[in-house]
Amino acid sequence: TCEDMIFDRSVQFCAGDEMGGKDTCQGDSGGPLMRFTSERQWILAGITSYGKGCGRPEYPGVYTRVAFYTDWINAITNGLIMVAVTRAALTRQLQSTSTTRAVVSRVVRKKSMKQKKRIVKQRVATTSITSAPLQPYNDVAGKSNITNAIGYDRFGNATGREYDLGRDGAFMGFNILIAQFYWDSQFNDTAIQVPIDELKKKGFQVKHIKTEDECITELASNRYQITWIISGINQIQNPKFISSLIAFHSAGGAIFLFADNTPGVYHASEFLKTKFGITVDGNYHGGQTMTYKEDGHRGKGNFGQHEIFTGITSLFEGITISHPVYSTTASREIFIPIATASDGNTSIATYDPPSTSTEGRLCLDCGFTKLYVNWDSAGTARYIVNATCWLLGIGKH
Repeated sequence: TCEDMIFDRSVQFCAGDEMGGKDTCQGDSGGPLMRFTSERQWILAGITSYGKGCGRPEYPGVYTRVAFYTDWINAITNGLIMVAVTRAALTRQLQSTSTTRAVVSRVVRKKSMKQKKRIVKQRVATTSITSAPLQPYNDVAGKSNITNAIGYDRFGNATGREYDLGRDGAFMGFNILIAQFYWDSQFNDTAIQVPIDELKKKGFQVKHIKTEDECITELASNRYQITWIISGINQIQNPKFISSLIAFHSAGGAIFLFADNTPGVYHASEFLKTKFGITVDGNYHGGQTMTYKEDGHRGKGNFGQHEIFTGITSLFEGITISHPVYSTTASREIFIPIATASDGNTSIATYDPPSTSTEGRLCLDCGFTKLYVNWDSAGTARYIVNATCWLLGIGKH
């Protein structure tokens, strides 16, 4: 695959295969990969690096991330060139892959330097076509109550993708691993494809797997910035699973933990128990809709202001749901509740590490049936995608 050819994931990415495009050839090196944004502006997202299928349709090419060289380009051009902004998440990826990059050959580094020179030569000569950077978040980021929206759905939430947290296409080159450890006749490959398609609209590349062994292997590949862990109803089989997840998180990987009613909590609960001394338990029959209330994070049936809830005033809590069980008061201040179900227990919680930490962000959702049975319920689709965009930590570093 194209991704097997990438020397350094923080510097390079694959593109073109899913849009009917053609692979690049050696003679294309240095050519621009342009992207048309929702603001009707062209941005330079990548520089052609090399190809494997040379001109083959629906085959990916390898590109150098322009965002990786933002500081260098600005220094050389005295700030005349504006670059697509996804730099913050790349900074976290740099921290997480520093050990891997230490063994990259001198040949690769020399090639990168040649690409730098080529970028400058091209762009300095064409400053007249420079476009504004693609900001990752929409202007309404962090606002739940949108009073001037074009329209509203039957739940009272603003309609229109401009009211999502993340802009469409702004997350190109970032990779998500979805590890699904629970499935049934309804939660099948067709069902999980619905949220996957929504993530792809934001630009994410997604891989879906179903076993712990596959998950461990993929996490160790350093390909992914985010993983979804959808808990199973059986105890963890591979004794290395939790340690691999801890290592991924400690190195900067973000994790979206999904649980449901007991026993569908195992993977999320074991990770949180190891990390914070927190477990996940419960079997509350909810079925209610939580509502936005300023500073209402811990109010019964409410959620408070947070970027995850951008464009959402009503959010379905789930049908049969669990909740985090905090062992200490201190753990509640670290893994923070941001939404409270109608029974008064936390239903969504997050961990946002300090800026000096190398850890990734975390989010826990305690009713994962919303991923398939209730995808069209109040606020669900927007919330799931918002939370995934937030997990990247763009703008944090």
